[in-house]
Amino acid sequence: MAAQRDIFYRKKVDLVMRRNAVESDRQKRVINDSEAVLDRFLSLQTAKVNPLGSCSPKAVE
Repeated sequence: MAAQRDIFYRKKVDLVMRRNAVESDRQKRVINDSEAVLDRFLSLQTAKVNPLGSCSPKAVE
């Protein structure tokens, strides 16, 4: 009975959608606040994967 009431109220107040919206906003703020760090990390990872600066690998014949 308690579980049925819980489900009813979750649907009534649209709990799942509200929680997802709040979490999405939080993640966007974290990304925006950390943009410089993330850009630096991306640059370092790109340099590791592509140390010569070439965008495409040479074709193997």
